[in-house]
Amino acid sequence: RLPFRSNGLTMGAPQKGTAGDVRPGSGPWLRTYNGLLPLARIGVSIAARRDRKVARREADAIRSVHSAAAIVDRLRRDGRTVVLMHAASAGEFEQLKPILRRMDRDRHILVQSFFSPTVYDREGSTPLVDTTCYHPLDFFDEATSFFNLIRPAHYLITRHDLWPNHLARANASGITTTLINGNLHSDSMRLKRWARPANREWLSPLDRVLTGTDDLAQRWQQLVPPDRIEVTGDTRFDQVWERAEKSTGVCSLPGKFRENRKAIVFGSLIESDEPVVLDGLRRAFPAGDSDLRKANHRLLVVPHEVDERTLRRFETMLAGAGFRSCRLGDLDHYGDEDTIVVDTVGILPELYGHGHAAYVGGGFGPGVHSVIEPAAHACAMTFGPNIAILEEALEIHEATMAQTVRGGEEMAAFLKQCLASDEWPQAQGQILAEYVRRNTGASDRVIRSVFETD
Repeated sequence: RLPFRSNGLTMGAPQKGTAGDVRPGSGPWLRTYNGLLPLARIGVSIAARRDRKVARREADAIRSVHSAAAIVDRLRRDGRTVVLMHAASAGEFEQLKPILRRMDRDRHILVQSFFSPTVYDREGSTPLVDTTCYHPLDFFDEATSFFNLIRPAHYLITRHDLWPNHLARANASGITTTLINGNLHSDSMRLKRWARPANREWLSPLDRVLTGTDDLAQRWQQLVPPDRIEVTGDTRFDQVWERAEKSTGVCSLPGKFRENRKAIVFGSLIESDEPVVLDGLRRAFPAGDSDLRKANHRLLVVPHEVDERTLRRFETMLAGAGFRSCRLGDLDHYGDEDTIVVDTVGILPELYGHGHAAYVGGGFGPGVHSVIEPAAHACAMTFGPNIAILEEALEIHEATMAQTVRGGEEMAAFLKQCLASDEWPQAQGQILAEYVRRNTGASDRVIRSVFETD
């Protein structure tokens, strides 16, 4: 098995109505699912009373859909095809951006739905689409109303956010449904023996599953007929690569911090990363700031969450190890500290551009975060051992482009290796950057696969 992604291997074009093609109606698992949803509705109502974000989402969701539908109705008079794309979160919307940039706006009306209020607030006015709205919760009536109002020809979902009622109602309305960047790791709950029958029924409306590698395609065949699966690559590579190319000047750091020095980026750290990072730093730099200055190095520490409590915890941890730090948002008071704690979200990909080495967080918790972001900036890197949910982390590890660390001693060894000479981190970084570059091009293949017959 090659360590690089398949270059667009087609496993079969989707064909409705072929032998063995089970289409959804009101199957037993969908009926069971809908039978349990009243309990979910009660849970949402309770959550809305306790959580301001949930309450605001509930209030804004219907209004946003009606507003989007009015815009679509006005635009559809020119004969363009309506395409509805869905991204649950900011990370998933990043995966759609390279596709949206390449879409023919003279042929398509683009509607973007979001699930998270955070990304809706940030991207609700994006110029990449004609209009945006919240994606309704997966209740039967809401799904029916949603598609009756928007009336898209295509419904594209990225990564994971597959809703049984929305898939079923889209199919019943004759809407082409496509999952892009389809991820299905080997330990996925969907693949458990007891879960497969329900998932086969719930996913049966999918016309296409476009996925990143042959291994992923093989897993999807356990749930979806092979003639609907195509290996197109993953559009995250396009977005990360294009974003890296445009990153110069996006996030500036003080001249004293950057001048003739190299930075090690600790990216997207969660609480389970902290003991390993702290132990590794103490072993590699026992004198704290003094050792950093001798090695001509700096640290960029980027927590995954940037609430005040988390930021204070990181600052206390660093101070206890002998490192003086300054927050990125407080650079007006920068006093030549050797460590910057990042208190802003959404800029980590650009921050990797300041580093020559990186530790990617999450690998001591639910799973490692994006490894292709530092790779695109030619950073030598390492990460924790929980990499099963991320196909490219497995590929990078299996191809020995990066190694996992299992504790502070191995973390310190990685840091010392980065300090020993410029040659090793530069060589590893170039190998990783080439890996990302070789895997670009998925967005064009997705567009050809979905829209070539329009």
